[in-house]
Amino acid sequence: MNAHGIIADRELRPFVGPASATMRDAMHTLYSQGAMNMEIMALLNASGAADNLNFSWQILRDLAGAEWQWCPGKLSHGAMVEVFSEGRETASKAVGTFKTGASETLQVYPLTRHLLIEHILAARVATERASFLALCHVADLVQEAKFYQTPEAVRGNLLAALVRWRNAHEVAYGKDLLVPKHHFAFHLLEQTIIWLDCFTHERKNCIVKECCQFHHNSASFERGTLQQLLLMCIPQMDNCLLYTSDAAD
Repeated sequence: MNAHGIIADRELRPFVGPASATMRDAMHTLYSQGAMNMEIMALLNASGAADNLNFSWQILRDLAGAEWQWCPGKLSHGAMVEVFSEGRETASKAVGTFKTGASETLQVYPLTRHLLIEHILAARVATERASFLALCHVADLVQEAKFYQTPEAVRGNLLAALVRWRNAHEVAYGKDLLVPKHHFAFHLLEQTIIWLDCFTHERKNCIVKECCQFHHNSASFERGTLQQLLLMCIPQMDNCLLYTSDAAD
């Protein structure tokens, strides 16, 4: 841990919890209460303020509920409808960000982009539209870098896309909606060398978070959390080894 980092500052401990201050990977930066969630919510708010604009929660509900197919590994039809449900709408408006899980957001932004490009005139909510589409381009490049293993070819394009999105966002919303994840997004450039991607181990998210909750002393946060995690996981690993041994016999 960085001895001079923000989570090592004793005076900030009541305000910066170690378990919630270390999520700078692509998944948390973009899709899990990330930049994309905030961007979609801001776009919906701007659309709601525009007169007779054919882009709203209800229209997204209708589109998600239609009988059509989208990408492989998709959310179930019911899950996609739930993303835009009235309950989600109420919860999102209450907290000011689009309330979806990371996997949901990953599939929602192409659907939202399709509706925006195909059915909304470019002149309507022009600056908000430009900001959202610029972030979509960033997300596309992140996916390309991860799936096609060509970080060198993508890195320059990603930096240009991040700058374009940051500028477009400020034109659309000023600095009022800026949060730390707008800064963290620029650190994705460093991750193109070796991707830190929480999508691959999010299934153990609850176990790790449970371990984190016991530790509030940021000076020993990493050691204490890892010790607790090992104590919880080693018995499970032992059971797996016993099962494998029995099967071999």
